[in-house]
Amino acid sequence: MKVDSPALHRALAWRERHLEFRSATVAEVATEFNRYNREQIYIEDATLASRRMSGRFEADAPRQLLDFLTNNGGVRLERRGGDFHLFAADPAPP
Repeated sequence: MKVDSPALHRALAWRERHLEFRSATVAEVATEFNRYNREQIYIEDATLASRRMSGRFEADAPRQLLDFLTNNGGVRLERRGGDFHLFAADPAPP
């Protein structure tokens, strides 16, 4: 049985404490990060939750993901207690 090399790489990335995503929803990414961290990520917007993304991040460094989303993904972040709440960023005024 031949295994797709990129798929195998993604499947084994957790051994290096990395999470690798390819066209995953933001909700799926948040769920995976929440498995590895006390600080939880909550997606507060259905449109944002279904948005697709790809990337490789350190499993125990949610700030890396959050910085990526807020700098590149039109995402607004609110910190509540020890958790992170994500919203779709308000559109820029005309």
